[in-house]
Amino acid sequence: MSAPELAHRVIERAKQFTDARRTWSWANFCCSGSVSPLPGFSITRAVGALTPTVEQHARAILAGEVDLLSARWPKPDRADWWRGEMWTLDPASGQHWPGRGAAASKGAYRNASGFGDVKFVWELNRLQFLMPLAVAARRDNDAALARDIADVFEGWMSANPPYEGVNWTNGIEFATRLVVALFVNSALGDLSSEPLQARLKQFIGAHVWMLARYPSLFSSANNHRVAELAALYLAYLCAPGLPHAAKARRREARALEREVLKQFHDDGVGAEQSPTYSAYSLEWFLIAAMCAAEAGEPFSDPYVGRLRTAALHLRWMMDAAGRTPAIGDDDEGRVVALGPTHDYLYPAAICATAARWMRDNDIAPPAQPSTLIDAFAGEFAPHAPELLGERIFASGGYSVSRQASAQGVRLLAFDHAPLGFLSIAAHGHADALALWLHIGAEPVLIDAGTYLYHTHNGARDRFRGTEAHNTLCLDQRDQSQIAGPFNWSNHARAQLRGNWVGEHDGYVSAFGVKHVRSVQIGDTIEIADALEGALTAPTPWSAGFTFHPSANLTTTPDGVDAVTPSGARISMRMHGAEKIELVFCEISTGFGRLAETQRLAASGNARKAGILLKTTISFA
Repeated sequence: MSAPELAHRVIERAKQFTDARRTWSWANFCCSGSVSPLPGFSITRAVGALTPTVEQHARAILAGEVDLLSARWPKPDRADWWRGEMWTLDPASGQHWPGRGAAASKGAYRNASGFGDVKFVWELNRLQFLMPLAVAARRDNDAALARDIADVFEGWMSANPPYEGVNWTNGIEFATRLVVALFVNSALGDLSSEPLQARLKQFIGAHVWMLARYPSLFSSANNHRVAELAALYLAYLCAPGLPHAAKARRREARALEREVLKQFHDDGVGAEQSPTYSAYSLEWFLIAAMCAAEAGEPFSDPYVGRLRTAALHLRWMMDAAGRTPAIGDDDEGRVVALGPTHDYLYPAAICATAARWMRDNDIAPPAQPSTLIDAFAGEFAPHAPELLGERIFASGGYSVSRQASAQGVRLLAFDHAPLGFLSIAAHGHADALALWLHIGAEPVLIDAGTYLYHTHNGARDRFRGTEAHNTLCLDQRDQSQIAGPFNWSNHARAQLRGNWVGEHDGYVSAFGVKHVRSVQIGDTIEIADALEGALTAPTPWSAGFTFHPSANLTTTPDGVDAVTPSGARISMRMHGAEKIELVFCEISTGFGRLAETQRLAASGNARKAGILLKTTISFA
C-alpha cells in the first residue's frame, strides 16, 4: 500500500470512528426545491421496453416471492413484508445480518460465519425491482401500485436508518439505490405523492452525503468509483437543492471524464478484465452521458469516443447470440433493472443501448430486446454488422478471430492481458494465455465462472485459479498469488510476443521459466504450449480445456470428439502429454450456481524447457 493510500485509509477510519458516534436520523437529510426527472427519460420508451417477464418478476417480489441471483427467500408471513425484517434476512442461512442499531462496517460481513454470501441481502436492498413497477404504475395510471412503491421506500427507510447495519456498508450499494430513487421518481411522474417526494428527498440526501464522504480511491477505485461518481452526478443534476449541487455536479463530471480513460484501455478493453464488469462500467458511464447530453452539458468527444471503443471491443467478443466468453468475475450487477438474469445477455443489452444512443451500427450487437435503460436512448434501431477477420487488442490484451463456417461464426479469443485493474486486480482471474471458443450461438470451450465472493473462499480461490482455466499450470500453482478474496500479489505479466504468440512470467520466480503459447488459425487451430528458460527442477505440469455442459463428448486415445446441440462437430487431439483424460469438473453458471461439466486434461513432468504440449482443434 502506497503512503498516500495509507494516509487515506487512516483518515477514513478516523471519519468512521467519529461518524459511528453521531446520532443520525432521516430528518438530518433533505434538499430544498423539487427533484426533477432524469433528463431524457421517456416514459413512452420505458413502457415499450417493459417486457412481461420483467414486470412479472418485479410484481412477484412485491408479493413476497423474492428470487434474486441464485437465492430464494422464504415467503414472508405478512403481505407488506417490506415493513418487517426481510431487509436483513440472509436467504442462505435464515439468519439476520446485523441491522438496526448495528454500526455499519465492511468488516461485519467479510468473515461472518454461518451466513451465505452478503451479496444476496444486498441484492434485495438495491430496490431495483421498483424500477419496472414504477413504469407499470405510470402506464396503467395505477395509484394503488404507486402507493405500494411509496410504502416500500418507507419500509426500507424505517428498517435501515442512516448508516446503521449491513445495508450501509458498501458504496456501490448506495450508488445503485440512489439511481433507483431517481428512476422511480422519473417514471411515476404525477403519481408520486407529496409524502413520497418528501421521503425521497431525505433518501437522496442521505445517500449523497455518504457517497461524497467515503469515496472509493486508490486501489479501490474500480467499478465502485465509477458507480459513485455517476450516481452523484445524476443526483446533483436532478436535485439542484442539494448543498453546493452546481459546483459538485461539475466536479463529478470532471472526475468521470478522467475516470473513463482509466477504466477502459485505449483499445476499449475493460481494465478489470471481465466483459460483464466492462459492460457494468459502460452502463454507468453511458447513463451519465445520455442524461448530461439531454441536460445541455454533454461530456467531451474523448469521453463518448472511449465509450464507443469499449462497446466495439465487447461487440468483437460476442457470438451470434450476443454472448461473450465468461472471462474474469461476474456478480450479475446491473444499473437499471433488466429483469431475470438469464433472460437477456447483459453486455449485448448495454451495447445495444449505446448503439441506439450513438446511432452507430458498427457497435450494434446481434438483435436484442429493448431494456429499461433504452428509456434514455432514442428511437434509432441499430442493425448489427457481420464481423469477420482478426482483431488484436494489444493494450487490453486479447486477440480475437472470427471465421465463417457452416455452423456460424467461429469466435476464438486468446488472453494475453494484465491480471486486472490497479494493484489489487480485484476481479481478474489467473487465466493468462487462456482460450475460449464459441461456434455460432453456442459456447464450446468455456471458463469456470465466478460462483461466490464473500463465503466459501476455498471455492472463490479455486474458480479464479489457474487450474480452472484453459491454460497451462505448473505444479498446481497459480500464475499470480491470491492475497484475499479481492486481492492478488505477484501479478503474472502477460504480453503478446508476436502474431497470436503470447507469454507470461508468472512462473519465473518459482520455476525459472516463462510459459509461451502460440496459436495458428487456419482450417484447424494449432496450439503449442512451451516453457522458456532453465527449469530449477523437474516440474509436474497440467493443461486442459473445459467444454460447455451441452456438448456431447466421446473420448479417443489422444483426445475427444465433441458435438454441440446444433450439430457442430469438433475434434481435439493432444500430443506430448504423459496422460490425457476426460474428467468431470465444477463450473459456475451464475452467481451462487454450480453445475458439472467435462474437461479434457493433459499432464506430464517437465524436465527441461521446450514444447510440452501440442493441441489440434479440427472441425467437421
